[in-house]
Amino acid sequence: DAIDVALTAHWRSTSRALEALEAVADATRGAGFWPLVRALDADADTNIDADACEAYVRARARAFVPSAAAARVMELAMGARAYSPRLEAFRAMGDAATRDGTGGDDARVACCRVQVGDDVFTEVYALVAAMDGLITRARGETFARTERDHAYATFDDALPTAVLYASPGTACFSAMHDALAKASDSRVLNYVLRPVLFDASCARANSCAASGVDGNLLRLSGFGIELAVKNMEYKAIDDSKIKSEGDEGDQQEDEEHEDEDNRASKDVFADEPVAGFNFATLAARYPESTDALKLFRDDMKKKLSLASDAPLKVWDIKDLGIQAAQRVALSSDPIGALVDVSQNFPSLADSLSRMPIDKTFAKEVRRNHRKMQPGGLVMSLNGEQLELDTVDVYALVESIAKEVGVYEELVHLGLPSTIAKFLLRIPKKENQVKIDTDNCESIVFYNDVEKDPKFERWSKDVKHLASPSPGGFPRVRRNLYTVVAILDPTDHGMWDMIDMMDQMVEAQMPIRMAQVVVTGARDDTVSTRIDPSDAKFGERVALAANYLMRAHGAEAQRDFLSAISINRQMLSEPSYFAPATYAPPTWALARQVLVTILSQLGGVDGDVEAFIVSAIESTTRNDAARELEHVRRDMSRKGLNAPSVLLNGEYVRDAVARAHGATLATMLNHHLRLEMSRVKTMFTQGEFDGVDDVSAVVTRGASKKYVPWILDEAENPPVYSAPVPYDVERVLDATFASAGDAEEIKPMSIVVIANADTKSGARLIAEVSKYALSDAGSAARFTVAHPGGSAPLAGERARAVQAALLLPSRRAKIPLFFSEICGKGVDADDAATSVGLNAADFKRLMDDDVSVDEISQAHARLVAHYGIKSKCAVIANGRVLDLTFRHCEMDADDFAVFVAVEMEQRSSEIHALVMKKVHAGELNAELGAVSRIVSRASAIVAVKQASSPRKRSIMSLETMAKDAKRTAFKSGTGAAVEIEAILDPLSKEAQRVAPVLALLRDRLSEDVCIRVILNPRINLADLPLKSYYRYVAPPESFMESPGAHITDVPTHKTLTMHVDFPESWMVTTHKATYDLDNLILKDAKDRVIHAEYRLESILVTGHASDERHQPARGTQMILEDDNTRATQGTIVMANLGYFQLPASPGMHKLSLRAGRSADIFKFEAVNDLTDTAAFDRRISENATSVDVFVDSFRGRVLEVNLKRRPGREKADVLLIAKTGPASWISNMFKKSDSRIHIFSVASGHLYERFLKIMMASVKRSTKEPVKFWFIKNWLSPSFKDYLPYMAKEYDFEFELISYKWPTWLNKQTEKQRIIWAYKILFLDVLFPLELKKVIFVDADQIVRADMAELWNMDLKGAPYGYTPMCDNNKEMEGFRFWKQGFWANHLRGKPYHISALYVVDLDRFREIAAGDRLRGMYDQLSRDPGSLANLDQDLPNFAQHEVPIFSLPQPWLWCESWCGNETKAAAKTIDLCNNPLTKEPKLEGARRIVAEWPELDDEVRAFTARVERGEILNPSAIPVAKDEL
Repeated sequence: DAIDVALTAHWRSTSRALEALEAVADATRGAGFWPLVRALDADADTNIDADACEAYVRARARAFVPSAAAARVMELAMGARAYSPRLEAFRAMGDAATRDGTGGDDARVACCRVQVGDDVFTEVYALVAAMDGLITRARGETFARTERDHAYATFDDALPTAVLYASPGTACFSAMHDALAKASDSRVLNYVLRPVLFDASCARANSCAASGVDGNLLRLSGFGIELAVKNMEYKAIDDSKIKSEGDEGDQQEDEEHEDEDNRASKDVFADEPVAGFNFATLAARYPESTDALKLFRDDMKKKLSLASDAPLKVWDIKDLGIQAAQRVALSSDPIGALVDVSQNFPSLADSLSRMPIDKTFAKEVRRNHRKMQPGGLVMSLNGEQLELDTVDVYALVESIAKEVGVYEELVHLGLPSTIAKFLLRIPKKENQVKIDTDNCESIVFYNDVEKDPKFERWSKDVKHLASPSPGGFPRVRRNLYTVVAILDPTDHGMWDMIDMMDQMVEAQMPIRMAQVVVTGARDDTVSTRIDPSDAKFGERVALAANYLMRAHGAEAQRDFLSAISINRQMLSEPSYFAPATYAPPTWALARQVLVTILSQLGGVDGDVEAFIVSAIESTTRNDAARELEHVRRDMSRKGLNAPSVLLNGEYVRDAVARAHGATLATMLNHHLRLEMSRVKTMFTQGEFDGVDDVSAVVTRGASKKYVPWILDEAENPPVYSAPVPYDVERVLDATFASAGDAEEIKPMSIVVIANADTKSGARLIAEVSKYALSDAGSAARFTVAHPGGSAPLAGERARAVQAALLLPSRRAKIPLFFSEICGKGVDADDAATSVGLNAADFKRLMDDDVSVDEISQAHARLVAHYGIKSKCAVIANGRVLDLTFRHCEMDADDFAVFVAVEMEQRSSEIHALVMKKVHAGELNAELGAVSRIVSRASAIVAVKQASSPRKRSIMSLETMAKDAKRTAFKSGTGAAVEIEAILDPLSKEAQRVAPVLALLRDRLSEDVCIRVILNPRINLADLPLKSYYRYVAPPESFMESPGAHITDVPTHKTLTMHVDFPESWMVTTHKATYDLDNLILKDAKDRVIHAEYRLESILVTGHASDERHQPARGTQMILEDDNTRATQGTIVMANLGYFQLPASPGMHKLSLRAGRSADIFKFEAVNDLTDTAAFDRRISENATSVDVFVDSFRGRVLEVNLKRRPGREKADVLLIAKTGPASWISNMFKKSDSRIHIFSVASGHLYERFLKIMMASVKRSTKEPVKFWFIKNWLSPSFKDYLPYMAKEYDFEFELISYKWPTWLNKQTEKQRIIWAYKILFLDVLFPLELKKVIFVDADQIVRADMAELWNMDLKGAPYGYTPMCDNNKEMEGFRFWKQGFWANHLRGKPYHISALYVVDLDRFREIAAGDRLRGMYDQLSRDPGSLANLDQDLPNFAQHEVPIFSLPQPWLWCESWCGNETKAAAKTIDLCNNPLTKEPKLEGARRIVAEWPELDDEVRAFTARVERGEILNPSAIPVAKDEL
């Protein structure tokens, strides 16, 4: 007995040769693409035998990749068919082009198609003849280029673009390619190839172009099959199916599977372990013992099956976690054992429970638990965290390929493998903008933790950071926390900040604090100010505060400001819900406070009043005014604005606080909590060991000044680029200059792109020279590249710059020389002489046209490589700073900040590592080359970091693994990739991860090192796993067809099948003869049960936020497929701004829906989080749509930034329009909808049988037209096939809908609970946006009333209506949990409702964001395994204080379990509730309880039988697709 499971894509299999072509393009960053194109086309005439195509394609692909490691990873991706979606996307785009273009019907069947603008050509002669006219017509048109397009030469946006949709190896390809290549070489157009084999017949005879193209749908791998042992407390099997199920399906399907059955019978030993024995391996080693091995295997299977039935005692279960981990650890193949234990646990539990426990092993497990949570799960790839519940082979192989590529680049530089391996793990440091506050005269602290007497009893030992302390601050007498508040008295929030700082002092928080009071230094983005009655209020307070600072010290200034704040007039008392509010202070108040303080302090010559008039209130320039000017200059030099605050140097601006709806004071509070955690982490990592000045440690990496366009990554994301090609580097390397020793190794290499013959270019060169001559510039070398283009290297100053950079001696003088000629305008010859350059060499190089030409060519290639289109830019160790928006302005201090940031990010660490190897003699490179190595390595690592998704970094487990001698194991020898995992063998995550680790071990052991620490839970109270699992790995051979052949599972138990597939896939059942919800193998007629699933769509998901960085909740989006013109719509959730849309491979258009969404918002920017190398998304001119290219099994994850349109800055898309009581969604209806919409869900043949009866009962009792909506995720193929027939017979419409569970929402693992969740969690996004109302009816319900009555019921403003639980069946009183304990307290008199029937006002539901609220509550509650026992029912009842429920009249739902028989006659619907008292099977209860049920059942079964016998014609004309309502 076995189960065969396959999963197919919805497109046909693609060419293996073209998949190899795309794989090589990725592996070589495009370098190998065109050579392989030529090879594949040239080889098409060599008559390669079809059977030899696999070896040919593999060999050809390997020949063009840089290493064996890259080839191995590439072949694993090819085995997974990872490049098939890209080819399908190109095919869809080619079909769309020929459908919309001028080619006519001929173009739609052509093998080669060229698109230029709207023109399409299929013959080369026609293309060549029309070329001139085409180029003229297409010039100026915008081409929608994708990141996967293959341009024949450097792409030029100014040229028209010709796209060839064709495949090398086809008869028409060579001529088309040659014509377009010739035009591209002449620079009259861009030539882009999108490889497509439109049909196998297009391939030339005996070529491999059509290898793998068999006309069938593409078979997929990379998914898992779970077979859960079903709880049969309530019988849920359709008895009508037991006799006939094996006879279902037509003869064609039997014939399809006949060969597979024969194969299964011949395959004596599946390559699957039984109780730890791999019988396939044993049979291969001992073929003479095959019969004996078969008997032994069958006996083992029988014993395991019997063992799995034996209920284990509580004491047997208790140590199963340790026993399972022990079996894995003691195995000679621990990864194989991990696969076996996690995937076959129900059968192994009994034998595991009898395994003696090694006390030393158990002791180590418990010791490990001191460092990690029992059962805790972690997985990382080169230190980057992987989500265990979303690990899939496609994402993993893509990541491994990138890591291997980076590793080889680093080794190619000459770095030892140990350094290369270390550099791969350097995490990107968080964007924490820090500003150095030392050496700033205006920043004076008014307290000091290390000196103030009130802290004298505290210890100076930082080890107390590890001790818990009341209030959160450990009692350590060190300046670990420093706050500098930059305050503007014209800002009302200033006084809240002063209050907060005073409270910190009073609470004895160990925070060193300073206040800088300044006006005229405001952040331009802040517009909110108070309106003081005295117009000079702010200026006078600032003058007074700074006078007190200068004359009497920081404490006097602080006392002055605190007194003003304390004496403000209170407008409202503080309450539980809101703080107190105060009137703005006046100068009269401030003046009174100043008089008091000056009188107390003394030191004023003459009368205090007279002093205030002359020094503070006077408009003449005096000492106080000069002091305030000095403070302004200090703040300007630091780039700091008011109001703002610095916490340990971290710069927090008021503008950012306001954007998040917070005040600066609350932001400081938030950042202080984060900083406390960071300081504790620094202590645990030993960063304070032996350090006297801890404040220097906590502010490490602080910049000299705040330069937002360099430091603020949120507003100005940094751009990184790979190093220039080596031939360009060879020319440039000789031109780098610095002020120090020419042989000194510099960790920073700066390239300034500037034209010295222009004022702005000369000024930029002068500033970089000034920086190089400063102390800060001692770590850098720099060179100057001429931008070229319309300004050739011809001017005297530009040639002088390059001549100086080529000088063989006295190179330390070059920065000074540049300062003279570019900064002061001194003549080049005079400057050369005055600074001491070799005048003869300089003159010779000025006249050397050959050298100038060589350097000009190198500069041109450098500018092209970095994509610089402006006249000025700066590149520092890979970071590219385009200065166009700065008008080429960048001063020496800016250079210092720029370099400091990049040094702190990675270059300092890389430099230190390289120097360590240099000093140890382990780096074979000349000293002059080491600076280049550091620079290129920094650029390579920077690009890697920038391309990595935003995930948490994980420390290496190597040290922990050394301590865990028995519970850890290692596999593989790879240096490039290290995968580390902490796993509980008896977890769902282990089921999913273990076979992937086995795949990597088997296929990439030379490239990947796997380290696992086993972390089982202890003292178990229940079986942790109740399911079997099988993983479908990518096959090694092209000839193998992926699929799961499942054996060795119990044949007598009821199993439920579930497919575990990547997060970006939407999968449904496509073919299944048997009930996959209730599989009993022993009852099946067929020896092998077949099931086929279908990949229906690939998801485009993302997060949408507005200009305030808040989720754009309620915004409606649609996704239009450019090929099929089909559209899908969704609404943005408040939960993280999440949205989800199904797509197919190809080009799509993501749009804001017409109406309030498009009226209020526009697209500002759209970033691709799946592929950070993706091109910027092309936004339409009206900013309502953006192109989205789907070409991967990983789908697309988008970061969507929206901005409100002018005049709509305060508009909310969820607010009801003022035109009337109807909501804005209702107002969008194009036509009236008289139908009643009913929604239901079912899984398994029994519930599908109930569902048919429910539908028949609805139609029998309801006069209005009805449309049914079903979640298709769990419907059987036979039911989906049956629906059109029933729809025609019973005169209703239907639609199948689906939604993928979001990754961020806490998941359910049991199928029944997942189904319950879908009934309530996604109501706002499941249905088309036009649908205004829907009624949910349980599948096992009989409807007796006209549903129009419920449809038209007034819900009194509630988003939905449910029926309260009946209260009149007294036998069930003990089961009414809602009347006692938690529920009684929580409901506070409100009724508890049943979820079998409810009506949803979708308009209202969306308007009040009910879905967001329900998901938020669910996410919190569901993390407690004891919560939400009846999920679909408990959640809305729990939430009804926030999401109100309208209570439907009691007759709308009657069920025997809770309602008395006296009310049955009035019942409008009858639900077949489970009875916890009798546990009566559903079918028996249905026949007994509902008088009309047998009649309805007979009617529906008779009609079903007629359909199955083929007596009713296929109703293909029935419109079952989505309508526009």
